[in-house]
Amino acid sequence: GVIDTPLWNKLDLKWSKIENLKKGQKKINIGKQVPIGRIGTTAEVAALVIFLSSSGSNYITGQTINVDGGNVLN
Repeated sequence: GVIDTPLWNKLDLKWSKIENLKKGQKKINIGKQVPIGRIGTTAEVAALVIFLSSSGSNYITGQTINVDGGNVLN
């Protein structure tokens, strides 16, 4: 999924120039395209990693878990 990292700040600046947008507007536009309505955070990815590393996930095997705000529904 689209996760807000420092790379997105660089991409936002480049796309802002290409599309003649204000700084930050491209990230907002991308976030609006995600079904949940926003870009994900690194903390949300980390929370999944922590869960999968815990005993709470002992019975989970061979799964693809999408951290994407609903872009892909399985």
